[in-house]
Amino acid sequence: MIFAQKHPCYRISSCLALLLHLSAAQAQDRFAPCRIFGEMRECIAVPLASENEDALAKQFALPAGDGGTLYLVRPYTTAARKKSRVYIDEKFIAELAPMSYLAFHLGSGLHRVKLQTEDAVDTPLQIDSGKNYFLEYDLSLWLGVLSGQLELLNAERGQAMILQSRLAKLRP
Repeated sequence: MIFAQKHPCYRISSCLALLLHLSAAQAQDRFAPCRIFGEMRECIAVPLASENEDALAKQFALPAGDGGTLYLVRPYTTAARKKSRVYIDEKFIAELAPMSYLAFHLGSGLHRVKLQTEDAVDTPLQIDSGKNYFLEYDLSLWLGVLSGQLELLNAERGQAMILQSRLAKLRP
């Protein structure tokens, strides 16, 4: 056994095993504290934007030029330990956690917005220049089945939900 531990192949395989273990540990989901029914619990964590970026997005400035701003919010803590993957026109752009939102520019025209937690839900969305759009992703759990629904909101209701949430980072 002592000979095997001094053999160069043993060191390389030990290093590879350690690297695989560390990378698998990093790939595991992280959790952050959140409030559910007044009690502190653990919710899934996603990368968040800075507080300055969050505050800037919450000014709800109307976009200039071609296109509009889409605010996409997951306002509730249903399925608190699950991430929701966000796709625009079939391209993965970010993940949402409970009580988080995205704000991003979309060019004018028809787009397809898709979110997936367990099953996918998608909707077409027509974007006009100079407007803000608010889309709510509501998850419900019924008889052990998790399902999602997308709803276009008016500005007042959408802004109220955004103000209670944190801005998630878009994928680079």
